[in-house]
Amino acid sequence: MKKTFIYILLIFCFISIKSFAQDIEKISIEYITRPPYFISSKDDSKVIDGVIYKLILKIFNEANIPFEFKNVPVIRTYDSIKENKKKVCSPSSFKTKEREENAIFSKSIFQDKKTVIILSSRNKEIKKLKNSQDVLANDSLKMLVKIGFSYGKYIDEKVLFYKKIVLAEKNPQQSKNVIFTSNDNNMMLQDIMTGNADYMFMGRNEAEYLLNENSLFKNNLEIKDLNDIPEGEKRYIMCSKIVGKETIDKINNAIDKIIK
Repeated sequence: MKKTFIYILLIFCFISIKSFAQDIEKISIEYITRPPYFISSKDDSKVIDGVIYKLILKIFNEANIPFEFKNVPVIRTYDSIKENKKKVCSPSSFKTKEREENAIFSKSIFQDKKTVIILSSRNKEIKKLKNSQDVLANDSLKMLVKIGFSYGKYIDEKVLFYKKIVLAEKNPQQSKNVIFTSNDNNMMLQDIMTGNADYMFMGRNEAEYLLNENSLFKNNLEIKDLNDIPEGEKRYIMCSKIVGKETIDKINNAIDKIIK
């Protein structure tokens, strides 16, 4: 009888310890190197700076939530959030209908400047165009897009209408003169500069930073505003549902204190 009691007690202790460990499990903040939001060390081994990186540090430290940064491709992060098997957050996501079905969101932590297009300084055809409809309806122009990325509700809907593709979709799609890539923004800008593509959409925050940091880009590329583009999109911390409402509430309380 005594042995049975001890055995049951040990099982109970094991379950309690396991449950406690799960409760304090670190949340994986999965980022990609994306200046000026996330800036990595020269060997790309860790994140060391960035506008949103600093915000995330302040928010999670204020909320007293254990976390760690991991450099993970966006598509893999979104898959993990959708699978909902581990505590994962994407630190600067736009809201989309599909994402809201599969994830939980914090309050907004950042608002981008307006979306612009990047084009070659030599591209006289695009310079004449005034709005996104003019650009997207022109099938002779090659548009460069990143696989799995949303460009915000307005651009996503315009691209769906004119190009018949879903921008945040990770699976292969085809549309005339739409070039899909998994490259980072620097390599995408090189494609614009060398003529492999004619233009790409980008938030002005990123566009200004990247052109100012690289003299080749600054001398050969241009930022163009389109007159129909609305105010910049808001960014949110998007997490797997297993993170839980209680943790999101702590994050939101921290956001209220930090972001005025």
